[in-house]
Formats: sequence, C-alpha cells, structure tokens
Amino acid sequence: MGIDFRRRFWKTEGDIQPDELQDYLDECGKPSRQVQSRQEHLLKGAINTKRINIHVEGAATQQAGSGSTEVGSLLACFWSNNLVDGPCIICNHSFDVTSPPIRTVSLKSSSPLTIAVRNRHVSCMKEQRTPFVPVSHIWDKAIADANRCGKSTIEAEKSLSRILRVFLPIVTARFSESEGNPEIWHDYLSIPQWCLDIQQALLALLPEIFRTAPFCIIHMQDIELDQLNLAANLIAKVAPPSPYGMGLRQPQPKNIETLKQTYSAICAIFNAKWYRRMWVTLEYAYCKRACIYTKDDQIIWSHDLEQYDSFTVLLNGFLRNLDTCIQALGPQAFEMAFRVSPFPLLGLLTDMRKNVQSGQDRKLCFAEAMAFVGGRDCTAPRDRFLAMAGFLQLGQHESNLLEMPKEHADACLWLARQCLKIGDCSPILMLRRGENPHPKAHWLVGHEKMSKSCWDLGPVQYPLPKISIENNNIRLRLAHVGSLERIRIIDFANKEPILAFDSVLSTILEQTTETSPEHVLRTLDRIYFVPEFLRPTNRAKDMEDAIPTTVSLAEVNWLLSMHKRHKHSPSGRLSISKILAHMLSLHDPLAGAANSMTVMSYAGDGHAITDQYHEYLATVQCPGCLLSFVYRITLLKGYQDDLDLFRIPSLSYSSSSPGGVGLVLVNETIVGRMIFGAPACDCVIEGEAKTIAGHVPLHG
Repeated sequence: MGIDFRRRFWKTEGDIQPDELQDYLDECGKPSRQVQSRQEHLLKGAINTKRINIHVEGAATQQAGSGSTEVGSLLACFWSNNLVDGPCIICNHSFDVTSPPIRTVSLKSSSPLTIAVRNRHVSCMKEQRTPFVPVSHIWDKAIADANRCGKSTIEAEKSLSRILRVFLPIVTARFSESEGNPEIWHDYLSIPQWCLDIQQALLALLPEIFRTAPFCIIHMQDIELDQLNLAANLIAKVAPPSPYGMGLRQPQPKNIETLKQTYSAICAIFNAKWYRRMWVTLEYAYCKRACIYTKDDQIIWSHDLEQYDSFTVLLNGFLRNLDTCIQALGPQAFEMAFRVSPFPLLGLLTDMRKNVQSGQDRKLCFAEAMAFVGGRDCTAPRDRFLAMAGFLQLGQHESNLLEMPKEHADACLWLARQCLKIGDCSPILMLRRGENPHPKAHWLVGHEKMSKSCWDLGPVQYPLPKISIENNNIRLRLAHVGSLERIRIIDFANKEPILAFDSVLSTILEQTTETSPEHVLRTLDRIYFVPEFLRPTNRAKDMEDAIPTTVSLAEVNWLLSMHKRHKHSPSGRLSISKILAHMLSLHDPLAGAANSMTVMSYAGDGHAITDQYHEYLATVQCPGCLLSFVYRITLLKGYQDDLDLFRIPSLSYSSSSPGGVGLVLVNETIVGRMIFGAPACDCVIEGEAKTIAGHVPLHG
C-alpha cells in the first residue's frame, strides 16, 4: 500500500486523510494467517467445553485456588466473592472495601478450557506497571436483568459464557505476540456484582483502572467491520486524494446520492449503542488508547504499531468527514438526510477525553458535563453526578464516592458548589426545565431533570470570576447594567423570522434614546449575534460592515425613518424590514453543520429555552450616562416588575457575545439571563459584590 502507518497514524490523534481510512482498516482490521490459525485453534477447544476450570492464583485454600464450574452456573461463581480468597499477589496484603481487588482473567488453555484469575491492588498494578486490558462495553439486557433481580437466568449465563469461550480466546490470539498471554478486566468477570460494597468500591475505581492500563478494548456490540469498510469506501469516493498533504478537503459532490449514502453510513456507526451509555464514555475519557472489537469478533489493531488507538483514529476521521459531507450536501439535502438518519453530537465526547488527559489547558464547565451526561443512558441518577465529577477532574473518584451525598438531588448541589468555588458560573446560567426548586438552593438546575440540550453556551472563555459560597448563598462581583424599564416578548422562533426582525426594529426605534443608524446597527449586532465558529468566512463581523459599499449610512437612516413613519402600517413597515434584512445579509447561511440556518433564523434556535421562559427585548437605562438601550434577555414567565440586569464582568462562552453574559435578578433571586449583552455604551460600571440567595421562594 505504500503507507507508513507508524509515522502516519499514531503521532497525532485523528491525523488521517479521507482516502486513507480504507487503507487503515485493511491494515489494522485483518489478522495475519498465523493469528487466524491460533484463533481457530483456541476457539475450537473453548466453544466445545461443558465445564470451565478456574485457577485462582495465590488463593489461601486449595479448594478456592482451583476448581471447575458448570457453564450454567457462571454468574454464581463470578458475581459472588468466591474468587477472592487470599491477599494481593504482588504485595501479599489483604483487600478491603477501601482497597478492593482488581480481578483480571486470562486463558491458560482452551482444551480443557482453563481460566486464570488474579487479584491485585490497583496501586500495586500501577507501581509494577502490570499489563492488562480493560474492556469498555454496554451490558446485554439479560445481564442487566440478572443484576437487577439478583438471580441468574439462562440468557445471562449464555452472555457471560460467550465472553469466556469466544471473546477471551480471540483477544488472546490477537494480542499474544505483543502482550504475552493477555489478562483482561471485564466487569462481567471482574466485579462481584452481587456483593454491593465491593461493587460500589470498584465503581469508584473505574477511572483509575482504565487510566492504569496501557490500552483498552472498546467492544462495539452492534457494529460490524463491514459497516466501517462501507463508510470508508464511500468517503474515498466523495473525497478523492489531494496533493496538498494532511487535512480535509472539500469533497467534490459528483453524485448527491453518494454523499447521502456516505452521511447515512457514518451516522449508522455513530448511532451505535455504545455512544448512548454514560459509564463507557467515562472509561474512554480516562484510557490511554483504545482499539475496537466489533460485533463480528474482529479487532481493529496491528501488532506492528507501537500504540493501539484505532477507536480515536476512526472516531476523529469519521467525525471530520461527516462535517465535510454535511457542507457538501448543502442545507436542503442535509435537512432531508438528517430527518432519515439523525446523528448524535459527539464533539463533547472528544472534549471530555481531552479534559481528563494530562497537559490540557481547557477545563470543562459544570453545564457542559451535565449536557454530555444528560444525553446518555444511566440506571442510577446519582451515578450521573459521579461521572460528571470524573469528567470535570474534581478530586479523586473514590473520595467523591464517599463525600457525595447519597440522594441524587443533594449530589447535584454538592457538585455545583464544588464548581462554583473554582469560578465556574455555569450552574447559575442554566435554565430550569420544569423542575421543582431545590429546597436548599433555589438557584440550582439539573437536580431533577437533565438532557443533552440543557446547555447552549459551549465552553467558557477565561478569565473566571471569583465566587464564594456559604450556606448555599452565592457571592460574586456583578456590574449593574440597569433596571428594566420595559420588556417586550419577541418570537424569535417564528417560522417567518422576518416578522421577529420587524418587531425588533420597532422596539429599538420606539424605546431607545438614540436612533442613529450606527446605534441601531450596534443594537442589532447584540440581538442577532452569531458566534465566530458559525460565521462564514466572507461575512462581515458587524452589521455596519455588512452594508454594501454602494449604500450609505444616510440611505440606511432614511429607511429607518420610513420604518418609524409606518408605525401603524404593518405591511408598509414589513416591506422596509425586508429591504434592511437583505441589505444586512441576514439571510446568509451560517458555516459548517449550521448551514441550514441563516443569521436571522439562528436567533430563534434557542434549544435550551424551555416553556417556562420567554425571550424578551428589555429596555434598560444605563446608570452612568442615563441613556436607554435595548438588550435581549431570557426571563422566567410571571416576572415583569422590579427586575435588574447585571453583567458578569469579562465572562464569555464560545456561543455568547464577548463580555455579554449576565443575570436578571429580582432582589437576590435569579429569574433570567443575558448572553448577548456586550456593553452598549462606553460607561465603565465597576462591579460590586452581590448575593444570590439559596432560600428564596420562586414562582413562575
């Protein structure tokens, strides 16, 4: 093939050209003849066995140290505490709940099928650099049911048996050349699920287990190698080789149907069940490297390579090509394809991994982690907050397990407090989603309901403010933008965005002190703000620069005066609004995956807005110059009086306007937020310490 994979694929995560994905799979997805022969030999003996011999290394008693188990009684063997009857085989010290056994399993022989079990402390494994391979996977329904009811079933026994008789021999055959006789850590075999104290202790060690191992296996139980090959083949067709080296090129849309097939093939991979679960994504975030084990028992890996990170290479490769494919499809074709094959937002998955790996500068915020966890399935509500703490790198996982309250709503409050103490404002910027206020902290959000759409501001831009919290009362420095004089509901999500634009213009011209073209355009910049990462490269940074060079500000001023003159003529006013919208390029499509939206329709894409809120334009008098300006705010229904708008100095997020983030307060209660509120004048309003109370009755 002429490709040096060691230099090409393993030095930079995801550094892979579209036409090379297929070469990569050909190189890493097919075992050698020698490995195939060894695999067939091991499987032949393992599959035909009726009894499984189990040898526990270092067991205190001969009876516990060896024995055989019927295939139909495996759960009782592995899910009880029977296989721990001795000290750690490294340090010879005993185990307890604070330092539970890390049980690995390896294949001693396939005929008769003999399994070696070893128990060690995780600290000893780290010190000795013990090679082992943890497995990240989703649970079969039969296994989950058996765990829930505490009883074995025929189907659950079959699931566990297949790991020993098929999965383990295949892993052994594939990795024996590079890893010797590999030991695996698989929670079907390595966690005594029916011993709750040990099970909970091992749950706390999951990040450490995956971080300690040299690499892990991600078992994609519903994705076959042929599906990966199909997607790679289609990508090569729409993105031919480029002479310009690494990096994506815009594909040539020779055939729209091929583009649609490519999009659907990639989506099928990203809609695998593995991506929907929570704990497995935490495991991937902490692992050093990950290779893929497919539904049809193929391992994407090559023993010629120094590192095994096929999952990350393919994840990044497919993600980048998905974005390119979406752009090539265009807005209409993409919208039709998305209806048939929606795809999950996986950017946060790579963010979570980067956040927990060493050397990363950017830190996730509370709300980002909640949006990620909220979009994945999890059985126990409190576990979501444990996983969030892991993603956020807040202390040791085992310490969090002990300190975090058992009741999940209090666990949410505990975690939010930890984040606020380090300057993370996102807990007080999230919007309520039909929850009852937490009795101890009425500002808290996410303690009863969370979802992948609960956060819409993206990552934080530094610097972070200083925050103190005592008795759930939050103290931080806020700059007073002003008291709200008037508010007006604007339906930005209207199917006809021009109607909202017309209402916006009317509000600006009627309620602001100054109505010069420059002032109106600056106000529109705030209201129709588009983040830089969504702004097309050819789009001006502000409204004034967007005006064609053939149009003067005097002509804009004349149109604005005509709009005011047609105050009582909706049709005449709307005609002028259409002219201005066209002049300001508000119908231009956005960049990337958002190219199905325009600058104007993006204003109505408030996916985090719930039915408890309205979007308003608020007229606010600056306490410095006493001029009135219009800001866009989100406000809880039922609140109209005694409202004050505050800006959190310098705070920005990737989807907010720079320095435009703030809160709407009634006394000491948060009732709304502002995210596009960059200063409207040159007044310097010094921030002053304000309290956001925990115990405040809310309505609305």
